[in-house]
Amino acid sequence: MQRRLLLGGVVMLVLLAMAGLGLFALHRNQAEARDAMARLEALHGALDLGRGAETAFRLQVQEWKNILLRSHEPEARPGLRRAYDAAAAESAALLGRLEAAAPALR
Repeated sequence: MQRRLLLGGVVMLVLLAMAGLGLFALHRNQAEARDAMARLEALHGALDLGRGAETAFRLQVQEWKNILLRSHEPEARPGLRRAYDAAAAESAALLGRLEAAAPALR
């Protein structure tokens, strides 16, 4: 009878130790998942910035083509130049934001 109680106590201690280890593993897994989710959100934001910069650069190239094709008309030059400068500023701003976000992604 004494041995059964002792054996039951040992089994309960082992069971409690395994439950504690399982809870610790769950806690650690949750922390790692939270870190991975934060990293994925940062990567997603950088991807959006990259896509925006790509689109802005395409617009800048199109405005440059417009200058090359239509600058023979003197009255059109200022408007073409303003459109190109605006597209270049937007492209540079987005690339600057992407460059600032890049170190956090490593």
